[in-house]
Amino acid sequence: GYRFGLRYKARTGGIKESLVGANLGILLGLLSFMVAFFVGMAASRFDTRLHLVLADANSIGTTALRAELLPEPYAAQVQGMLREYVDVRAATSRREIGLPEAKARSEQLLEQIWEAATAAAEVRPTPITASFIQSLNETIDINSEVIFSITTNRMPISTLLIVYLVATVSFLLLGFHNSLHENRNLVSLTLVVAVFSMVILLIFDLDRPRDGLLQISHEPLLELQTTLHRKAASVSGPAADRESGQ
Repeated sequence: GYRFGLRYKARTGGIKESLVGANLGILLGLLSFMVAFFVGMAASRFDTRLHLVLADANSIGTTALRAELLPEPYAAQVQGMLREYVDVRAATSRREIGLPEAKARSEQLLEQIWEAATAAAEVRPTPITASFIQSLNETIDINSEVIFSITTNRMPISTLLIVYLVATVSFLLLGFHNSLHENRNLVSLTLVVAVFSMVILLIFDLDRPRDGLLQISHEPLLELQTTLHRKAASVSGPAADRESGQ
């Protein structure tokens, strides 16, 4: 923009700086508004994904506790499948398996748990079984919300391209405006461009938490995984001792 302005000024002889400055102010104001608006949208989606992690862990934990009250053998079956379900979730957070594979396995496990819950309800149709089914239904719903928030609930690429387009035009006009002065302040110009660019990159980072620097913490889910496996080990230990004694 600066070099184009120098050539244009040499060819035409003169340009009204006030007119260029007014247009530059309009464009920078529009860019600032767009950047602020899209940062808010991306931050809202990031915050939703963060809360879903905690809601998911709480729901699975409640379902696991109520599964202990189911009649056997369904209690042991459901608890084992829930542990595997949490393992899939944890492996996905650590990038050990991909999203398509994790989605397919999670849905398969939930279907199997639902079948076991239905069979347990037929054997013992009590309020306790009903409360377990209610908690399991909430876990299934949250699973759908988590998948939707990661794979679908993202800002459209077209909106982000528009931000880049407006930013490019604004910076070109900023360089053009600087060419109207005998001396340009390259440091301040570079800082303005760098700050806007970093904020635009922040939008991408917030909108894609699995790919950027800002990662969503899955600590509640990892703690639940540790708790479920520790509880399973403590239960299986005395059972093995009883069998060896017999």
